Amino acid sequence: MLWGFPVLDSLAQDVRFALRLLWRSPAFAAVAVLSLALGMGAAAAVFNVADAVLFRTLAVKAPHELHEFRAILTLGAATKGVNGVSPDGLLAMQRGADFAEFIGLRTLDDGLLGGLGSEPQPVRIELVSGNYFEVLGVAATAGRMLTRFDAGTSPVPIVISERLWRSRFGADRGIAGRSVLLNETPATVVGVARAFRGLLAERPADVMLPADAGALIDSATPTPHLRLVVRLRREVSTAVAEQRMASLFRETVPLPIQRNGEVRVILPDASRGASDARESLQRPVTIGLMLVGVLLLVACANTGGLLLAQVTSRAGEFGVRIAIGAGRTRLLRQLTVEALVVAVLAAAAGLLAARLAAPFLLRTIPLGSTPLDFELRFDWRLAAFTGALAAIGGLICACIPLFRLLRSDPSAILSRNSRSIVRGRRRLTDVLIATQVACSLLLLVSAGAMTRTLINLGRVDPGFDATGVVAITVDATGRTPDLQSLPEYYRRLQERIASMPWISRVSFAQVGLMTSAATTGTVEIAGWSPPSDEDRWVRVFFVGPDFFEALGMRLLAGRSIGRREAAGRERVAVVNRAFADLYFGGVAVAVGRTVNRDVRIIGVAADARYGTLRDEPVRAMFLPYTQAPPRTAMTFVVRTTGRIAPAIEAALVAIRMHDPALKRNVATLDDQIAATSARERFVAVLAAVLSGLALLLSCAGLYAAVAYGVTERRNELAVRLALGATGPDVVRLMLAGPLRVTAIGVVLGIPAAYAVMRAAAALLYEVTPFDVPTIAVCGCALAALACVAAILPARRAAAIDPHECLKCS
Repeated sequence: MLWGFPVLDSLAQDVRFALRLLWRSPAFAAVAVLSLALGMGAAAAVFNVADAVLFRTLAVKAPHELHEFRAILTLGAATKGVNGVSPDGLLAMQRGADFAEFIGLRTLDDGLLGGLGSEPQPVRIELVSGNYFEVLGVAATAGRMLTRFDAGTSPVPIVISERLWRSRFGADRGIAGRSVLLNETPATVVGVARAFRGLLAERPADVMLPADAGALIDSATPTPHLRLVVRLRREVSTAVAEQRMASLFRETVPLPIQRNGEVRVILPDASRGASDARESLQRPVTIGLMLVGVLLLVACANTGGLLLAQVTSRAGEFGVRIAIGAGRTRLLRQLTVEALVVAVLAAAAGLLAARLAAPFLLRTIPLGSTPLDFELRFDWRLAAFTGALAAIGGLICACIPLFRLLRSDPSAILSRNSRSIVRGRRRLTDVLIATQVACSLLLLVSAGAMTRTLINLGRVDPGFDATGVVAITVDATGRTPDLQSLPEYYRRLQERIASMPWISRVSFAQVGLMTSAATTGTVEIAGWSPPSDEDRWVRVFFVGPDFFEALGMRLLAGRSIGRREAAGRERVAVVNRAFADLYFGGVAVAVGRTVNRDVRIIGVAADARYGTLRDEPVRAMFLPYTQAPPRTAMTFVVRTTGRIAPAIEAALVAIRMHDPALKRNVATLDDQIAATSARERFVAVLAAVLSGLALLLSCAGLYAAVAYGVTERRNELAVRLALGATGPDVVRLMLAGPLRVTAIGVVLGIPAAYAVMRAAAALLYEVTPFDVPTIAVCGCALAALACVAAILPARRAAAIDPHECLKCS
């Protein structure tokens, strides 16, 4: 078929020829495509996660104008972070701001959408302020968006995501006006949000509804705070807005800490959605992109080596082409098209693999007690990225045989057994193998260093016994008549949990251990002047009776905080060793001393890690919870008798008996400790998987190179055997080259591994970027694997029958 465009016609012929060539060589096609598909699939999967976490902006109007609102309040001995206000506070800030627009939201993870003739479907809900969609400028796929006038209407108006619209409602264009039940509350679907699932990036929403309807669908939280997102006017800079918002926040939001305290506002970028996890995930995801780039280079080198071997075996074909008038440019184009066809097929397979692997990869990076749920999209961005990989990878693979062809004399190509071609191919093959070995070493060292980091973190003594301990966080917002009754409310809950079977001890704290939450305070000691202000700061924990016993935290001197201390009027505290050593010069002399004018130290506890296992023990002071400002959330520390599952169920039964509507979140302390190393575990798992794939490709390439070398040198080896060489002599001869190339690759890979480990230094723990033991073990492992991969074809070379081989030559 002639199209009338000679260039296109010729290109189509090249594509058809390349497909026929692959069809005639199914083994070669499978290996070449699969090798490249492994690298492209891994790269596409990691990019899909990185796109969801780091790159993709919201489908809203001018997303770069959006910022999160975070206030840091400081008052003497305490600091507090605030990223939300009450609905009344939001209205006050909206009225007082002429330089920005404020919107409020909060999410609910336990929604149920029913009334559709089938089982209710779990959905995530986002409750939003009346101006939410107006400020964001979200378009509607069907129906309309919520407005200010939807507040207080019945049934509750809701907007659903396109994902829910397609999966649950079959993309019905007449969805507007459909009646449903949301948490058994009548609701009406008014529209579908186009390509938008809320503002919280790691918790995308399925259903959005007015914030004032929250009391109907979430009776357990009748007076919630709304998280704030701000759209700044274009002429207002972020620095100026932060200063003006600090004043506005102080004036409009009544918080006791603001009267004499300091208020500082920061406005992080929210163009990709508000997120508490993105900052922590940026480094590990970036390292992941670097590592898959290395694997892709290994895959390209492997596939390029296969194409080079195929070109060498087709010397006769190219000789005929040249003899009938084909120029070198025509041959180069044909080889380029063949490499690109292989790359396109590999990209299609890799895209399918990425769609399956990306959700699993995302689930390996929990941050806290629950997995993250960034929205992964199989869209044009992923397709475009994979297409670019196909083009780049195909050209890299094509460059390898093209380089060999460009350096060959056309007259030499006519001779299939030309020694110059064979020698040139061997040198180029050695370069490819050394490259694969260097990249494999880089990935192996990364996996080894991160594994050693996890091992080192696992050996850290947290300062308490986490075995069999469960942390249950409850929130009593709106569950008691006033805040002053909260201490008695939680005391009764503690007694109820402690009375249940499978539970040995129970206590509680306002801020749990191994979380990002923290309360800080300052210390004043009569007659002592701190060298710097930093020496006055300590971590403060407000705890219930028997806290140290329930947590298994050792007391070094004095006594613990018991029921008598919690109920008494005297202000008492237990401090840790770091506190006692700095302020009093030792543990024994600290007991009985007074700090902050009237707080008497009654005990000294051993140092512990309070936030993560990486944290060095800091100065800490533990005070009875009755002396703390009332707080609705509390974390119960439940030590079980050894059987965790029935103990958790028993504790939950006690909580339901105490207050059926009380919200709770359950996690074992071991899981919370493990979650603090989630970033390191993600990089370690990814590096281990990628290094395994790289080793597979490298060993396959080495095996193929030695096997092909045996075929090329069959007559030479037969002559050597006929002249008296033994089988071991031939094996050593065939192993010498691969092992030498492997050694060169290891040497080249060491500086590359060091560079990557320098970039990941913040994730390492007690492991240096240039970790000699890890590099030595990985280098030896690569040499051993290279020897195994090469010895099989080398042994076949030793088994050559010289008589039969020379007779047939």
